[in-house]
Amino acid sequence: RRNFSTFLLNTTERKFGNLRTMRIVGLTLFVAILSSILGIAISAAQAGKARMQATANNPTCTVFNKNPQAKETVTWTGPCKNGAAHGKGTEQWKYFRLGEPQTETYVGEMRAGKRHGRGKVQWQKGSTYDGAWKDGIRHGEGLYTWPGGNKYKGSFVRGKRQGQGIMVYHGGSKYKGAWVNGDKHGHGIFVYRNGDQIHGEFKNDKPSAVKCYIKAEKRWKKGPC
Repeated sequence: RRNFSTFLLNTTERKFGNLRTMRIVGLTLFVAILSSILGIAISAAQAGKARMQATANNPTCTVFNKNPQAKETVTWTGPCKNGAAHGKGTEQWKYFRLGEPQTETYVGEMRAGKRHGRGKVQWQKGSTYDGAWKDGIRHGEGLYTWPGGNKYKGSFVRGKRQGQGIMVYHGGSKYKGAWVNGDKHGHGIFVYRNGDQIHGEFKNDKPSAVKCYIKAEKRWKKGPC
């Protein structure tokens, strides 16, 4: 009887002990998952809020960060005024996009921590912009080049092609004329690489009321080529 009682007691203790252990493990796992979710939520909230960010090489000097991301750093080599980058210098960002490390280097003028005046930025993938800036945004006359060979030279308004400008495509075609909100819009001339031309009005990046010059036939016709 004593042996059976002892066996029953030990079995019960083991079961309850295993149950307590499982509860502790489960609680620990729940806390870890909850902390991870909260961390992601906080990071996402912080990432979407523009702010001034301290530079890695001089924590007392800040620059404007329009779109904060996790695991990004910035350095500024140049003068500071009232705790922000101000004057001519070099600003370099290091960050991740789709898991790949990226760099963005700006050489030019800053005002109150923002790109302002004349400056050139180069992205790691090969795109560049050389021209005017206002309050951290491309604004004014400038030249933007893409890695594939496309080039736009002309007016920018708050970061987008707007006003008069020329787009030269890598295949040899060219558009010269009006732009609105990044699209061909207004009067312009589109020249194909074979010499054919479209003259007239463009709307939302497409020919609207135009006529076509066919170079091989040396004649004009209504509508697009």
